[in-house]
Amino acid sequence: MGAPTRGVAVDLTSPGFKAICESINHVTGDVRPFSLTGTLPIIADLKDDGFDVQVTGFGRMDAYHAVNEYAVMSEFVQGSQVITRVIANLDAQV
Repeated sequence: MGAPTRGVAVDLTSPGFKAICESINHVTGDVRPFSLTGTLPIIADLKDDGFDVQVTGFGRMDAYHAVNEYAVMSEFVQGSQVITRVIANLDAQV
């Protein structure tokens, strides 16, 4: 079956994780971090090299990889607002 691949767990105490949570809460009024299973070997490699790696997405979980996958534009607008705030928060820390 081949060699096993590595998964990754993000650092729940890192500045990046805190900035994402604060930003999502500010924009949407609620934040509920959760995890999914899967592998992203490149992410694990970046983490091993010292990067504060966080994985996030915006859209509908009930439509994620569905036969009729779809998105709601207003949720992507919120996602853009979140990312803008994350960048501003992290920039203020530098």
